[in-house]
Amino acid sequence: MGRNDKVCVLGMGFIGLTLATTLAETGIEVIGIDVVPGVIDSLKEKKCYFYEPGLTSLVKKYGDGT
Repeated sequence: MGRNDKVCVLGMGFIGLTLATTLAETGIEVIGIDVVPGVIDSLKEKKCYFYEPGLTSLVKKYGDGT
């Protein structure tokens, strides 16, 4: 993938959020989509709603809350 690549990850559950933050860490622009209000609210506050080692820091680093 090139430097200007963008991906969209549908579903910010255990797999989707982990994938989205990992891709962002490699420099890829990521758009994450979810329809569950609690998930969206949590991510807007840059908080992880489940535990995965190292994930909270990546959500804080790459989540822009929009």
